[in-house]
Amino acid sequence: MTLLVAAGALVSSVFPVDAQLPVSVRSVLAPASLTNGVPTLVGVPVTREAESRHTVSSAAGGGGNTIDDTGAAFGTLSGTHVVRLLTTADYGETYPISSNTATVITVAGSLPALTTDDEFEVVPLNTLESALGSPPLSLAGGNFSTLGADIVIAGGTEYYFDTGVGFWRTVAQQGFGPSQNDVVIPEGTGLFITKNVSSSTSSATVRGVANSTRTVSKVADGVNLLSYPYAGEVTLDESGLSDSVDGGNFSTLNADIIIAGGVEYYFDSGVNFWRTVAQQGFGPDQGAVTLNPSGAGFVFTADGAKELVFLERFAE
Repeated sequence: MTLLVAAGALVSSVFPVDAQLPVSVRSVLAPASLTNGVPTLVGVPVTREAESRHTVSSAAGGGGNTIDDTGAAFGTLSGTHVVRLLTTADYGETYPISSNTATVITVAGSLPALTTDDEFEVVPLNTLESALGSPPLSLAGGNFSTLGADIVIAGGTEYYFDTGVGFWRTVAQQGFGPSQNDVVIPEGTGLFITKNVSSSTSSATVRGVANSTRTVSKVADGVNLLSYPYAGEVTLDESGLSDSVDGGNFSTLNADIIIAGGVEYYFDSGVNFWRTVAQQGFGPDQGAVTLNPSGAGFVFTADGAKELVFLERFAE
């Protein structure tokens, strides 16, 4: 079944961040235009500044799920942080943290082989407060209710900013629920934002730190809402996704499907280029189509769980 998404324009501009951060890091402010009463899939092409950087203390063969630094003093990281590899062939890949001690982190998934020369970072995940602000940078709130408020959907749950208390709440608990400022935005995904018809909001501004390395998105079988992880537009060909997706041989049979700008595409392995689903097996090359018009999010329907590798923006 065709899934059509009204994706808002997402324009990125890059500014130096505060002086305490490394000068190579850039913050991103990405305003996405919204339409009255229509859910808009907004990309979140940002990460957060790493909390700490480490060198691996114990070498390990591939397939393990622990990584350590005997000189560290990790706090509680489970569910709120990821490990990002800075070296190995899998550099740039992130791993959700399932548990940790002061010096050892256990991740979900299998790590590559590690040496005592390898490095990694501990990075906090985006949250409603970190990405959208509290109060929001641009969205309208509601005074102890959703009346007049713009609605954000993250991880399948609806939220609004309650101006009466000054924090994010779930729509289900409007007017009385606890703060949801620290709710994590699932890594690599987008947000659905619905502009209230009575609000003066014209755009939703997302903020964070620009990704500047190879990035890997782990997708589940079925429908996934994704963000291209770098600021700015990119075409299907430029994204490098043809090396990660399952293609179809002159048809969409067993192929992954991408929806960009409301149109479905698949990679045709019979001719080695992108085609529209509507013209499977005979349509022209669609590689020049923009994956993320003005930086918007996109929909990826996976034929089986897999990893999507996105190339660095400056990579050829």
